[in-house]
Amino acid sequence: MLSILTDATCGEACWTAKEDMCKCSCGGHNHGVLLTPEGIQPNRTCKIDNFRYELIEIGKYSELYTKGDRINKEEGIARMLGNYTYYNHVTDPGALVRVKAASMIQIKNWKELGHFKSMERVELHHNKPYLMWKRVL
Repeated sequence: MLSILTDATCGEACWTAKEDMCKCSCGGHNHGVLLTPEGIQPNRTCKIDNFRYELIEIGKYSELYTKGDRINKEEGIARMLGNYTYYNHVTDPGALVRVKAASMIQIKNWKELGHFKSMERVELHHNKPYLMWKRVL
């Protein structure tokens, strides 16, 4: 199998080997992994503000925001601005943990979000899933 290491994140197209050649960031490591009986789905990855992240949790915004800010404060990089110590928030570019709303396409296509597919638009609006991503260092 040939692989080309690119900036594209690894996902369904790679895991199910829709192309002969792997063209994503895994460099062929995950190519076709779901085609085998023992294949385990790799963690989802994405790029946010030019940083690579891995999906770690799905939940409600308020819960993930609180948890993500705590992780950023405990494990993240702090900056001193005068006498103030600044910790990244879940919305800051480059933060250790980011929280983003799941898109309709993600809800439709990702098995991790499968239980949201059957929700009506109004119900989904009130129960929108959010995704917590941790930066791959």
